[in-house]
Amino acid sequence: MTEKQEGLGDSLRLTIERSDLTDALIDAGDMSLENITDVASGIPVLKWMTAAGKSYLTIRDYLFVRKLAAFLADLKSLPAEGRTSLIQRLDNEPAYSKRAAEALITVLDRVDSNLKAVWVAKALRAYAVERITAREMMRVNAVIERVLVCDVDEILAMLEKRDMTKHSDTDCAQSALVAGLATITQGYGGGGLVPTPVYRLFKEHVLDAALH
Repeated sequence: MTEKQEGLGDSLRLTIERSDLTDALIDAGDMSLENITDVASGIPVLKWMTAAGKSYLTIRDYLFVRKLAAFLADLKSLPAEGRTSLIQRLDNEPAYSKRAAEALITVLDRVDSNLKAVWVAKALRAYAVERITAREMMRVNAVIERVLVCDVDEILAMLEKRDMTKHSDTDCAQSALVAGLATITQGYGGGGLVPTPVYRLFKEHVLDAALH
């Protein structure tokens, strides 16, 4: 891991731990690209992004800031001390080995919408209250990366039906398979789709949580 990566992880950790910095970054998410650049020096994670001779933020940086702001806005329901202990606990997970902040940044950079950034926060909150394990959270995050937002409602409707057969040739079914939300059963009369274990985790701790 490079020095720059360590600096980014530390800057995100500080931003998450301090409520005033979290609020500042959430406010920055509603600003124009030019205004975000103006306030970047006061927010650790933005300061890192404009460091090393880089005096401005790119469009990709701007979109990342908006996703990060949406993520932090949802995470605000956790008290500051809870956010601090959460990152520390993740650091001690074998799957992260003290790289939890970098892992969160990577996931947020990969997802393609603010909505998905909120979903990542929902999964992290489920881990924070010990409803899912770190490994389960990583699997849910993988689903969030791959699933098409436009297909989610149809996938839910399809997988919640009692008759799971005759769906394997539809575009939506293919989307569910690619995201890891469904698998194909084999049997008399042809295969059908059934939900995977991670589908239940995704539905209960991400989608259903978003309704409350």
